Amino acid sequence: AALGNGGADMTTPKQNTAPLTERGQQAGDGFSPPVAPGLRFSMSVTLPWPPAQLSPNFRTRRHSYVSRKRKEYRQACADAAWRTGARPGRDLRLAKIVFHPPDARNRDDDNLTAAFKAGRDGLAEAMGVDDATFNGVPHEIGAIVKGGAVVALLEEIPG
Repeated sequence: AALGNGGADMTTPKQNTAPLTERGQQAGDGFSPPVAPGLRFSMSVTLPWPPAQLSPNFRTRRHSYVSRKRKEYRQACADAAWRTGARPGRDLRLAKIVFHPPDARNRDDDNLTAAFKAGRDGLAEAMGVDDATFNGVPHEIGAIVKGGAVVALLEEIPG
């Protein structure tokens, strides 16, 4: 599938030319994730950080509140992916997820993955794929970013 870049295989996304401040940049404000050398992907989608209410460790008796937050987060991630260009028919697959936390607290990667489930669903919805295709996708915890961000790295499906 043509990606609008003349078929060129990209090794890095378009980088923001402004340097990151010590505290980072707000997700959605032109944040460009650092790229590991040799990582090849076609597109990066910067998604908002999951709300605390979606953490498996969050306790409340108001399940409708958590359900509403889950729906809002799913829609926010679908909208962000759509704005970036992740749409059905683009022949893209999720290659890697990088969690950029909003602060230096220690985080359990299992809880990050669980809190991001609604975001994953939104990303899959925007891409027009079943989120079961995302099973086994590697993830890592990246640099601290003001407000937090989740970066989904997408690669073109060869074919």
